[in-house]
Amino acid sequence: MGKSSKFLKTYFILVIAGAIIGLLDSLVFTGAKETIDQVPMIWLAISGIFAFGIFILSIIALYIFIKNKLAKITLVIPIFYLAITVIVFVYGMVSGVTSAVQGSMPTEQLIPPALLTIGILSSSFELLFSIYILSKFK
Repeated sequence: MGKSSKFLKTYFILVIAGAIIGLLDSLVFTGAKETIDQVPMIWLAISGIFAFGIFILSIIALYIFIKNKLAKITLVIPIFYLAITVIVFVYGMVSGVTSAVQGSMPTEQLIPPALLTIGILSSSFELLFSIYILSKFK
């Protein structure tokens, strides 16, 4: 097994773990009237650090997959992960600015349903597609 195939397997296993964390994160708060200040800080720290790690790893994966001329289908998850992270970041920034203009503290607001929906759908896609890639590239 070459270095690129070991990296491919490791990357997609980590993406699967991240997708499971993302699903748990979104599903725990779906339907609940949770506010941001009620989310355990340790959970926010763990999921945030893991998401940031996968973000950096996706940039590296994109470079390695292109450099080693792996099948183009392997590029889907790194590009998707980078795009969805930027979208969620922009959504969070807009939400924060809106909160500031309205004069309310971000911790007093409900977690936006759109953010939960994006989390569930994107994590589900990452999970299923990563499993597919791992089964295809044994």
